[in-house]
Amino acid sequence: MTVNSHDSARSAPIRILWLTALVFPILLQLSPGMSSKTIGAPITLFIVVLATMALAAVSSGMLISRAKRTNEAELGYLGLFFFTISVLLLAHAITTPGVLFSENETSSATSFWAVPAALVVGVPAVLSRTSAGRSVDTEWRQWVSTLQYSIVALSAMVLIFPRLIPTPVVGSMTTNVVSIVSVFGCAVYSYRHYQLSLIARSTEPLIVAFGYGLAGASMLAWLDGGAYSLSFWVSHFLLMFGTIAATIGALSVYRRTDHVRPLIADIIEIDARCALEVGMEPSVHTFVSGLEEKDPITGDHIIRTTELALIVGPKLGLTGLDLRDLGLTALLHDIGKILIPDVILNKPGELDEREYAIVKRHAQYGAEIVASSTALKSIAPAIQAHHEHIDGSGYPNGLRGPQVPLNARIVSVCDAFDALSNTRQYRPDIDREAAIEVLERHAGSQWDRRVVETVVRTVRNNPPKEMPERLDVVGRIGCDCIPRVKAS
Repeated sequence: MTVNSHDSARSAPIRILWLTALVFPILLQLSPGMSSKTIGAPITLFIVVLATMALAAVSSGMLISRAKRTNEAELGYLGLFFFTISVLLLAHAITTPGVLFSENETSSATSFWAVPAALVVGVPAVLSRTSAGRSVDTEWRQWVSTLQYSIVALSAMVLIFPRLIPTPVVGSMTTNVVSIVSVFGCAVYSYRHYQLSLIARSTEPLIVAFGYGLAGASMLAWLDGGAYSLSFWVSHFLLMFGTIAATIGALSVYRRTDHVRPLIADIIEIDARCALEVGMEPSVHTFVSGLEEKDPITGDHIIRTTELALIVGPKLGLTGLDLRDLGLTALLHDIGKILIPDVILNKPGELDEREYAIVKRHAQYGAEIVASSTALKSIAPAIQAHHEHIDGSGYPNGLRGPQVPLNARIVSVCDAFDALSNTRQYRPDIDREAAIEVLERHAGSQWDRRVVETVVRTVRNNPPKEMPERLDVVGRIGCDCIPRVKAS
């Protein structure tokens, strides 16, 4: 099955849900009669918006605090987006004409500019893979903190200086242009998280996608809608519901992944989205945490292997669910070691023939473990085959050539490169060029030649960054090109 058909077959239900949630509010906003009838009163607006946005401000502030604590820029930008909306809408509620303030322009101005302002402060999240975005990412904490305080200061100042920000005129060219641009901007943000929900096969990123989509749809009321009209109320409820859903949904994701996120911290530093792609499924958390507790050395090794595989995969044409499966295969390729006796797994020296035969069972054990999970059974063949060789000399089944799944071929090369270029308990490491020479010497026999060429280009163009001292040694299983068995 091709990548595209693979994605389409498995992602259709999520795609339908996402499109329904995004398109339905837009159709509702554009339906006749939405702006002709006045409903409700200022006090209703004041109470509902104030209470809802206070909750949203707290939850988005918690996202930002968590992001700073765990060094996750993507989460910080997400929190800042909805924090901006929340704080400006709080100013909107406080200045509701006829409650605490008399007639004023501040209430409508803060309501209108909330989403456009949020889009502006969240731009680095969209640019994170560009050179400009990466330069901002290096100082993302300062960026987020500065803008967070600036938004609070701006919201406080408009209470004192009502004409500080421009007041929108419903139906004007400027208002229409800003509204349409905001709709498309939110759609871009929404689509990014929709894609994440497909890759992770999880509902929480979809909830965040809904939040972005609803925020954008709320801007359509400014095309044609008067105060307290049906369109006005729909706009407010879309924006309030979207903000609450997105922030609480994101908090749920990060709360559930707390115990596994330290294991993928190095991936997060390179690409937060990739970290989520391989870290969302609860059974993955259980497996990885179990392996980390049993053998921390192997835990460090699989982190680096996963990091390299996720960089190499797209260069070999993998996208969507196929990229997700590659990430999971790399993350769980040594999970079968959970069933290997500690006395063998942690032996400081080389293994004898009997011990090595036992260790080799980890490939089959790993396949059986992931096959027991409905969410992970698709990667079982690659887990089982990650020590197979192109020439048929590998284990456990002696597969050859195209019989070896592509994900297994990619993980095998990434696994070997990490094993060669890092210190082992039973031998020192070798330098990067020497490791590359080993890969190239066995390309076409032990490893897939195209995968080797891609990995070599990748590691030469992206030198491994300095690892923390904790990651100085790697697992016991990695590369079969250096004998692990004592000579008899």
